[in-house]
Amino acid sequence: MDYMTNIIIITGILLLITLTMYYLFKNEGMEQDENSEDEYSVDYLVAGIKEMLNHILNTGPSEWNLNKLETKKQERRRGKLKKALRTCNYGDIGAKEYVKEYIKDLLQLKFNLNEENIDKVIPFHKFYKLSTQDKLHIRAMVP
Repeated sequence: MDYMTNIIIITGILLLITLTMYYLFKNEGMEQDENSEDEYSVDYLVAGIKEMLNHILNTGPSEWNLNKLETKKQERRRGKLKKALRTCNYGDIGAKEYVKEYIKDLLQLKFNLNEENIDKVIPFHKFYKLSTQDKLHIRAMVP
């Protein structure tokens, strides 16, 4: 009788461990799938750009670990970006273009957006999924 009770207890423990491991790995896999979908959402990209700009503007030169010449270049670029961000809201076309180019570079370099995967963010090839506002902006850019 002792032998049979031990087998039932061991089987129960193994079943419990197996179910626990299944649910742990199942949830982990689902989180990774959700994150991969989110990396192409507009909200994710906007939040990422804001975070990158804040990091660039709020990081001190001592944290850059650059030589003197490179540090001066980075300080000039940072100053130009700060000025452009302040003045682009007031209609300065040059500042707007600079900020747009800067954001474009961040999207291409840091978020790996290119011609092949941009459709995951904005469905250019599925015109029916675009909002009226999106269609208007796209139409305004086409010569």
